[in-house]
Amino acid sequence: MNKKINQLLSRGERSNIEFKECARGISSTVYETVCAFLNAKGGDISLGVKDNGNIIGIAKEHIASIKHDFVTSVNNPSKLSPTACLSPEEIFIDGKKFYILLCRKVLRFTGVLQRYLYAMTARI
Repeated sequence: MNKKINQLLSRGERSNIEFKECARGISSTVYETVCAFLNAKGGDISLGVKDNGNIIGIAKEHIASIKHDFVTSVNNPSKLSPTACLSPEEIFIDGKKFYILLCRKVLRFTGVLQRYLYAMTARI
């Protein structure tokens, strides 16, 4: 599995793959990217990875809080609307821990197509 993940990381960012450093906390750009992926074709976000695909990992003391903050935020309708059922997948490679978020395209229909919003601002 590590070989496959390293191959994916070495290909770099694409329209459906994003790398975010997030070594000490989650930036708002993570949630913007989550919204964009949920609203579009879907995609994967790697937390603890530099833009060039190098794994920097998440600082040990921030691992639990990053996961908690993410899960809490995507399940909070005042931050992400509608809420999304997403859970970071923990990966451990070369002594470094990072997360992969699998964001699949979501369609909701209640008479009107709904877009995902972050902080009540559309991110498409």
